[in-house]
Amino acid sequence: KLTLTEQQAWRGFLRVHDQLWKRLNKEMQADSDLNLPEYELLLALEEAGDAGLRMTELAHRLAYTAGGL
Repeated sequence: KLTLTEQQAWRGFLRVHDQLWKRLNKEMQADSDLNLPEYELLLALEEAGDAGLRMTELAHRLAYTAGGL
């Protein structure tokens, strides 16, 4: 169980994370016409190189289910 101070810190972290994600996503779309999930997908594929990735491994790296990818 978290203390009151820990709960407030956690909520603050979540709020800042949400604001940062939205801003980065907006800037990414303005600059490249990609959203952050699309960019992460392309980056993972580039990092895999010519060997590529199985769909399940790609989903795992992106924290998606295979069906969700």
